[in-house]
Amino acid sequence: MKEAVSNILSSVGSTAPVVPIGATSLSSLPYIYVIDQNGNLLVCCGVANNQQQGTWFNLGIPEGTPLQTALGIANDGVQNAYVFSVDETGCVWCNQNTGITAAWNYGTWTPLLCPSPPSGPVQLTALGTSFFNDSAYVFCMGDDGNVWYTSTGMTTGDWYTLGPISSSANIQSCLGVTVNTQENAIQVTVNGSDNNVYQCNVPPSGPVTWSSADCASTISKYIGAVWFPSGYFYTAGLDLNGNLQCICWVGVWSSLNAGQPLTGPCATPVGVAIDAAGNVSAYVTDNHGVLYSCNLSNNATWVSLGTPTTVSTVEGAVGTTVANSIDYIYAIDQSNQIWGCAPSLSQPWTPMN
Repeated sequence: MKEAVSNILSSVGSTAPVVPIGATSLSSLPYIYVIDQNGNLLVCCGVANNQQQGTWFNLGIPEGTPLQTALGIANDGVQNAYVFSVDETGCVWCNQNTGITAAWNYGTWTPLLCPSPPSGPVQLTALGTSFFNDSAYVFCMGDDGNVWYTSTGMTTGDWYTLGPISSSANIQSCLGVTVNTQENAIQVTVNGSDNNVYQCNVPPSGPVTWSSADCASTISKYIGAVWFPSGYFYTAGLDLNGNLQCICWVGVWSSLNAGQPLTGPCATPVGVAIDAAGNVSAYVTDNHGVLYSCNLSNNATWVSLGTPTTVSTVEGAVGTTVANSIDYIYAIDQSNQIWGCAPSLSQPWTPMN
């Protein structure tokens, strides 16, 4: 049996870089996943309601092939996580693991291969993940300009494309992969090259059809998206000027320019989460590495969450999740130290490794 590791970077040095995959909530506990410098999948189980350093586990590599690229995490809403990544040969893998540290199973690896149309294998970049109808789905942008997807419920190696969004526009960036409970489908939202918002439902009931929201979007850096069971949809991102932009569906499409914190333009997208009161908050940094939250449900109210220490600033995102109705934000500083921040707790910043 593999053992827990006390330091996420113990095998490669305290300043070794990692590839963040994301954060999720399992069994009411926050979990974060990264790929270490040796291509291993590592997971940390945090401590909800008491932001302490969690326990790290090394889930290894699939069939002796180191992992290289992160695609994201989906979970079944109970205790199973599905972690998608790409190895150094271009093969996509899914590791299914259970969020119970007392009986950690270290995951089951499943090869999903990669899209291989007549023109040859496609190189993929992450768009988003979702869990729907007992299967975990992963959506990617191919270097052929198409959106590709597969799931753990499909035959290994079966990938499908969503096709072009229109005859006059290409996909510019992702604006969210969420489960639309009213339509009983996964909803993929993207930003078109014509600066318009487009959506498509998957699995489609018939031919794939993209619909235009007729809502202008200037988002160039995607932060995150959420779907409310009541039918509301929020997506947030940054424009080229460092402004926080929000696009939402609340019966009609609308957009909001939430602006910038007082210290200047937004720099790094960190994540989006919903608090216990149902408020949607976006998390970003400014150009000085200071973490900010912006409550998009309450007149775009900005709050500074500071930096991990007086000498540590936020340089990159690991992910956000909600456990026990508490938002958890995970980020990396300039020395590759991972920190956890729970704004509602009295001591928000905690080193995770």
